[in-house]
Amino acid sequence: MRQTKHYIFLIVLFCGFFYGCIDDPKVEPGIQNAKIPQLGTTVKIERTATSITLTASVEKANGAAVEERGLCWSKKSSPTVRPDSAQAFGKGLGEFSGTIENLSNNTIYYIRPYAKNLKGIAYGEESKVSTNTGLGSVRTFVIIDSVRAKTALSGGKIELHGEGAVLARGVYYSTSSLMLPKDSVLSTMDTDSFICRISGLRASTKYYVQAFVRNRFGYYVVSGPLRTFLTGDGLPTVSSVTILKRGYTTATFSATVVKEGDASVIQRGFCWSTKKNPTIENATYDDKCGVGIGTFKIECENLISRQKYYVRAFARNKEFGISYSGQDSFITKSNIPTVTTTELKNILKGAVTVGGKIEEAGQSAVKACGICWSATVANPTLTNAEVLEIEPNAEGVFSSQIAGLQGGVTYYFRAYATNNEGTSYGEIKVKTMPHVFKGNLKTFQGAPRIQNSPAYFSIRDWGYILGGDIGPQYTAELHYYNATTDEWRAMLPHPEGPVKWQTAVVHDRSAFIFGGMAADRKARNDFYQYNSWSNTWYDRSTAIRPDSSYLSVGFALNDSICYVGGRKDTVKNEVWMYEVSANTWKRQPDFPVQQYGGIAVTIGNTAYVGLGKNGSGVFNKGLWKTTNAALWIRETTCTISTNGILAGVAHHNRIYMVDEAYYIIEYNPSTMTWTKKSQLPPQARGIHCMFVMNDLIYIGLSPTSTTMISYDPTWDN
Repeated sequence: MRQTKHYIFLIVLFCGFFYGCIDDPKVEPGIQNAKIPQLGTTVKIERTATSITLTASVEKANGAAVEERGLCWSKKSSPTVRPDSAQAFGKGLGEFSGTIENLSNNTIYYIRPYAKNLKGIAYGEESKVSTNTGLGSVRTFVIIDSVRAKTALSGGKIELHGEGAVLARGVYYSTSSLMLPKDSVLSTMDTDSFICRISGLRASTKYYVQAFVRNRFGYYVVSGPLRTFLTGDGLPTVSSVTILKRGYTTATFSATVVKEGDASVIQRGFCWSTKKNPTIENATYDDKCGVGIGTFKIECENLISRQKYYVRAFARNKEFGISYSGQDSFITKSNIPTVTTTELKNILKGAVTVGGKIEEAGQSAVKACGICWSATVANPTLTNAEVLEIEPNAEGVFSSQIAGLQGGVTYYFRAYATNNEGTSYGEIKVKTMPHVFKGNLKTFQGAPRIQNSPAYFSIRDWGYILGGDIGPQYTAELHYYNATTDEWRAMLPHPEGPVKWQTAVVHDRSAFIFGGMAADRKARNDFYQYNSWSNTWYDRSTAIRPDSSYLSVGFALNDSICYVGGRKDTVKNEVWMYEVSANTWKRQPDFPVQQYGGIAVTIGNTAYVGLGKNGSGVFNKGLWKTTNAALWIRETTCTISTNGILAGVAHHNRIYMVDEAYYIIEYNPSTMTWTKKSQLPPQARGIHCMFVMNDLIYIGLSPTSTTMISYDPTWDN
């Protein structure tokens, strides 16, 4: 055992001796503690369409020499050093720049600087950089003065140069704003501004153009909108005609070809006719007046004396056809006057303005002139038509208003002039006057009412219809018609429920509604105010007020409202006055007769009341007036209607009514005259409303019609 321990000791001693004889490795001081290099921030980045230049710096070697520094790149984030995507740009510490080339244009790259020592590779901060497009910009222009029927000049101006050489430049053109399909023309110019001649275009056609420039990266961006131009018609330009001389059966005139157009003029001439806008297809013409640019003239023969002619010059070129001058006119000479009829003007309110002009006096002076007209004779003269003599001015012009015309009737008008040799006439002007009645108004949406069962009233251009008998029952509905917009609308119904035969009177912007018959067939004396602006009902019933009644009539006078007559068990003649501001009633002296229905209207400070029926249903033809509802004066007796009055309104100081034969009856208080006017059209008969709105009278809503008609009294002559 002791011998074994000696052997082990000898072996250990031998190994220690042998190890002490091996040389130490050569290691630089501190290398064992070195690290990878440290890079600074990126200093600068520059780019083109195919390259990126980046400036970075190596700040610390960290104990081992920097053997290589450079850039690595990729289209993905966090690039690393690889043979095909890294490039060295020197070694050592400090700032360095490197350019990466052969990149794709308009592409995003991720770039990192790197530095390498014996300890490994260090990367700097990553930069996300996009290469340039390499494209420039170009703006389109058109030389407008160059546009012809088949050609035009257009081009572009390079506003921003791209990178590299321009490979092509020119313009696209198309008849579509979408440039589909499109044609192109290349320019042979190599300047920033270039022009192309576009040919083979269509005459009188709108074209869209767009300049283009191409380099190896593609087509330049076009700045600004598409440009457009309209090709010409290629036709010649001919001046207006000059009338040189007029005879009894001849005339001489001239004109000038100012431009030939886009081809040579091969024919010139004149065409003339007794009708407007003569052409070589519809008139007499002479085309033997030479060729080319310049002035030409002609003397035409075999004309009719005292006749108005229209004349135009024309020219035809070789390729594009014929063009005409503006129209002129002349009248051949005559022994009797030459007169023209002017166009009709100011056709309104039953009247029209018409006149004429004495073009030539003839052999002797004109001693009379004016207008003759007729609704029955198509060729009015001094002997078969209405005649109005008018004094002409110094230029021979005369005109006047002809009033009292009937709406819907066709009239024939013409001027006349007389000298010692005879009378001549101008052209006949034919015109159908506006109709007395007009329909096609908006349809009423409510249920049809029995005639005269609802109340009606109008406030400004709104016409209201309230309640009424709709057949199996009564209704409380309130509807209004807007005459300006032609529409119906439903408003708040009457608070007391279904009622018919109420009486409505308008004061200011409100309607005051009294009485009527309720669904239980009993008369009522409810009194409500309806405010049209707020669509609100107010109960104005007081302890002292008229007894129950229906079918009374009412009117507004100053600040008061009056209700007259009506019936309950018997027909009444009571007059009650309501003071609006005080909300009080006062009984007035009785009306001269008992009546229900009829009319009550106010003109100025005078109220006109009457034309109702008595207890036996007999038409009372009397009409009374008052200025205070206390003293009643019999105004007149209706002499032209025997059947009673359905409705009435005041309009322009006259009273218009519809009688039971459906005729319009007019009463003029200033002359105390009655006039029977037109009868309502069949579809408007059976009326139960009559409104004055927008200077017209609206009538209608019969049991068989859901529309109204408008009536214009000025045309009912």
